[in-house]
Amino acid sequence: MCRLAAILGDPDTDIDALAVFFDDLLRRAVEGLNAEFSPNRLCKATRDVEPLPIAKRSLSSYRTRIGTTLEYALSTEMDRLLGIECGDAYHITFVWWNTYPDFIVRDRNMTPLVRIEMKAVDAYSVELAASFDAPTHEIKPEIDLVGLVGWHEAPMECDGVVVGERPHVFASTVVPAAALSHERDINLVMRKGVIQDGIVYVVSTKTGKLTKDPGNYGKIRRIVHLSRRDADDLSPGIRRYQEFIQKVLAHTLAHTEATDDITEAE
Repeated sequence: MCRLAAILGDPDTDIDALAVFFDDLLRRAVEGLNAEFSPNRLCKATRDVEPLPIAKRSLSSYRTRIGTTLEYALSTEMDRLLGIECGDAYHITFVWWNTYPDFIVRDRNMTPLVRIEMKAVDAYSVELAASFDAPTHEIKPEIDLVGLVGWHEAPMECDGVVVGERPHVFASTVVPAAALSHERDINLVMRKGVIQDGIVYVVSTKTGKLTKDPGNYGKIRRIVHLSRRDADDLSPGIRRYQEFIQKVLAHTLAHTEATDDITEAE
């Protein structure tokens, strides 16, 4: 029997059971991406031949492009794997509108059964700029998931000579969206921030007064407040998230000595 059908059909199933199922699906999709799609479709020549842009805005643009392509490729591979197990009972469909979430899992009747937001984190960017900033009121706790993947540039060789590079995904996980938003909003409160009329405000380190958040709300590396890293009440999904973050930070630290840029900013 299709595992997803069994999970969806079980009245006692909670959202983490869905997260674990898609965690496994994403892990297998990553294997396929690293073996086929990335080396064949996302490759480029070495930087002395095809240099990357160095302007900050251009750097952000190409990372966004790679992240979007990884999300496209991974969702397509996940859909293929789901079809092997469940036939044409379900498909992972793209969301047409450019808002939360990225994908919706539907049955033959187009019923939205699971919603998935995907975030690709470049470990070689000290900014680790990916954010989960979906408004809490837009999250459907019973069906919303967040897929996280960590990637970095990897060399490509031909006859023992490095001839290019490609993105390599080294870590992935799937967690309930509500668990992430819960910790994210606890973090905001602990930093004396507030949300008013849908706008996030934080306390300015310069003036001590509330000011519009400069873009740190929901930053992937800052979801869980430092004081809650070992809290007893952390959900299984948040524990998977923390394992993912540790893998990303380990890769970042191995690549750069700019440790101040990846230290938790509480």
